[in-house]
Amino acid sequence: MVHDDATWSPDLMAVLWVDRDRRNHVATSSSTRPGTPCEYLRWHEMEGGTERVAVSVPQPERAEMYYGCCAQIDMLNRCGQDDLKLEHKLRTHEWSQRVNISLLGVCIVDAWLLHSGARGAAALKQSKFYENLAGDLIDNSFDSVG
Repeated sequence: MVHDDATWSPDLMAVLWVDRDRRNHVATSSSTRPGTPCEYLRWHEMEGGTERVAVSVPQPERAEMYYGCCAQIDMLNRCGQDDLKLEHKLRTHEWSQRVNISLLGVCIVDAWLLHSGARGAAALKQSKFYENLAGDLIDNSFDSVG
């Protein structure tokens, strides 16, 4: 869908792109011309079992542009909101506390991403990392003198 301004020039477009999940993109730039296809490894049922098969999914330029720069933000949000569930566990209606909880969540998720990038995600499960981090922060000696 394209919205035209008063001079009939396109100034806003909305694109719906579906791979596994439905994604809505509203943009003021780019186009729906074919972009670079996404390459994924997916499990497929074959005779005698399942195996990983490379799948190429065509995507428009708009989706390619978005995933080229915003995928990290989506990953951070998913780790903080879905995996950590900090906002669900510490319910608040006060905006300043909500901001502080969000910033704490960003710091915790960044610590996990640094750890998993340095040691590999298979070295320690994400939930166990959060549990160990909380234990170390409770029993710390960072502020002791001597």
